[in-house]
Amino acid sequence: MTATDFKSKICTHLDAMYRVALVLCGNSADASDAVQDAAIKLWESRDKLDAVTNTQAYCVAAARNAALTLIRSRRHAESLDPAYPLAAETSTEQEIEAADTARRLESIAATLPENQRTVLAMRDFQGCEMDEIEQVTGLSAGNIRVLLSRARATIRKHFEK
Repeated sequence: MTATDFKSKICTHLDAMYRVALVLCGNSADASDAVQDAAIKLWESRDKLDAVTNTQAYCVAAARNAALTLIRSRRHAESLDPAYPLAAETSTEQEIEAADTARRLESIAATLPENQRTVLAMRDFQGCEMDEIEQVTGLSAGNIRVLLSRARATIRKHFEK
């Protein structure tokens, strides 16, 4: 695959790759890093890309995998730093409770299986439509509904404790 073919077949999907990475990473800097890593890996394996039938799904999956790798590496680095869990600013009681709830929700969501976490983040946090989630993840609408239901039930169960 030539550089021109790569640009026309792969680089056209950078926006979709970025959206998925942003959902998973939560910030634009990490999402950009993940997309860049994915693009580099795709470029390095460009000779094998001619056999891919659905290039958008393949590119999005590469971005998803790169984002998850980045998240895992950051979690590992943070777990080694003893000063990582910093105290939240205590300006009002409501802000403290909201921050605590957000941290608790984030930690619960981090324990979910990857597919549940991805679907939950895309649907509930980013507001993606079901057809967009289907296209990005390659899952059926029924499977997405089941994953959302299980993820929400797990979160509910942890909040009831």
